[in-house]
Amino acid sequence: MRTEKIHPRFVLLTSIVLLLIGLPEETRANPPAWDFQGTVADGLQFDVVRGPSDILHLVSSRYYQYDDQGAQLLVEDQGDGRQNPLDFAPAIAVGDDGTVHLVTRHGGELNTGHDIRYRRRTAAGVWDVSYIFGSQVPRNYVVGVAWSDGHVYLAHSDTSADFWGVIHLFEELGGSASALGDLQGIWRADADIRMRGAGGQVHLASGMPDPGLGGRVYYLWGNAGANLLSELTANQVQHNAGAERKGGPELYLDGNDAVHFTYGAEFAAYYNQYLATGPKVLSSDAVVMTGLGLWQMKYGVSTMASADSGDIVVVVALRSNSSDPDSCGEDSSLLWSYSMDGGQSFSAPVDMGHTSNGGCGRLRPRLTAIGQKFFLFYKDNNLSGISLATLEFESTDFSDFSPTGEVADDTPDCSVQVRNEFTGLDISSAECEYSTNGGADWTSWPATCTGADGTNAPETISSAGVPFLQESSTQNQIRFRITSEGGQVAVSETYTVSIVAPIVTPDAGTAEGDATVADDGGSSDAGQESDGGEDPNGPGVSGGCSCHHLGADNHAPPPSLPLLLLVLVGLGLIRRRIRP
Repeated sequence: MRTEKIHPRFVLLTSIVLLLIGLPEETRANPPAWDFQGTVADGLQFDVVRGPSDILHLVSSRYYQYDDQGAQLLVEDQGDGRQNPLDFAPAIAVGDDGTVHLVTRHGGELNTGHDIRYRRRTAAGVWDVSYIFGSQVPRNYVVGVAWSDGHVYLAHSDTSADFWGVIHLFEELGGSASALGDLQGIWRADADIRMRGAGGQVHLASGMPDPGLGGRVYYLWGNAGANLLSELTANQVQHNAGAERKGGPELYLDGNDAVHFTYGAEFAAYYNQYLATGPKVLSSDAVVMTGLGLWQMKYGVSTMASADSGDIVVVVALRSNSSDPDSCGEDSSLLWSYSMDGGQSFSAPVDMGHTSNGGCGRLRPRLTAIGQKFFLFYKDNNLSGISLATLEFESTDFSDFSPTGEVADDTPDCSVQVRNEFTGLDISSAECEYSTNGGADWTSWPATCTGADGTNAPETISSAGVPFLQESSTQNQIRFRITSEGGQVAVSETYTVSIVAPIVTPDAGTAEGDATVADDGGSSDAGQESDGGEDPNGPGVSGGCSCHHLGADNHAPPPSLPLLLLVLVGLGLIRRRIRP
């Protein structure tokens, strides 16, 4: 009878080979499918935001509320008077206190201007304030409103001096609007603006789609209060990735008050992000989609939102199907793309199978999110009014990582608890990878998960003997991955394993230093202890172990042989025959 056994050196060799080969590109989650729910509101031009208690608020020709499933809760006749294909949208904001704030356009015409109206709805549901602010000026069809820390700010455009104009900024004082001044040099007719507020700050985005001049868009932010106008002007960042005209800016604030920012350039859509403290996340704007088709203004028309955590970002864009350079994108396909790493990378765009009217950039869709569920409001070419589509990403939760604290083992067993309450877990898909340089490079390592496929109960992913092979409190890192039964991949956070020295490793051979073991079982020069006796020389010189510190001088050396040679050597060590 013969048995075959894996040589212990093969484990180390496997690690070296994996390190040389490198990790495969991370598997992207299989996305959920969009659920198209048909017409949910009247009108063409609209704006929508999420308010307290996860209620969605929409203003078009009327005012609407929806719950977190997209069901209509309320409709009231408080809407926008300009509902034409080539008008821009009204604006809505909802305060943390539940008040609703509308800015809408009424009467007038493009060259002379419109009446701009502000209305307030109390948390108790009473429309208690309504008035006209500003004055009728040419092309004041672009409006904005933001609530932040109890302050309400209003805005509208003005192109009295040709197509290049200003944004008039006001503060609402509970029955009248106080003019704060103008934002200059950031807006041109045919570009939308966005205003959003949260965390005591106000954020604004605008564009200048200048033909033949390269174009640019702007992101501005300031603290709510007396100095808002000056802070918006001072905290102004210009974005100009891509070619030719640029416009269609979009702002979205996640649950951490980080600002997600998209805009269009010629036939493309770009993305960046700003932390709540102001810094830009990506050093250069990321291109999300290209080839968005030919139309009059050229820039990519898109909308965007993120999950509350900020990890999942969804972008929806219009791709014009026209070959006419003067078209308004009346026949445009809806495309979407998503990111599972906070906007660091995006999936390839996918056609949603529905068409919309771009309205020369003025019939833009709107996207918002509750948790990890996304709500797309848009004009569907095959339906009247405003339609809704929803998309929900599953939630797989990781918790209770082990080991915690310091461990005196350079190949520790690691585990984490995982649960998916939606479709359950695909147990066999559990994976992990580890890093020994603080996350700069990663190596795959085997992992197993308890439970059966489809389980919705908390399970444990385990990985035995992870070969960090070094002492460090910061550089040894590990993360886990598992797929749901619904096909979505979830990745845990990155956990740090703090390994300390000294670490004692049993040794079947001789002691380090001058200690030797006599072949006849006699005593050695170093005072080998006898069976059952104590070592007369004390600990540290026993022939039964070797003691080593895993400092910089004792790290596993980087492989210096060619990969092919290592593989060949490994094949010779894989098996050792043992005869009885």
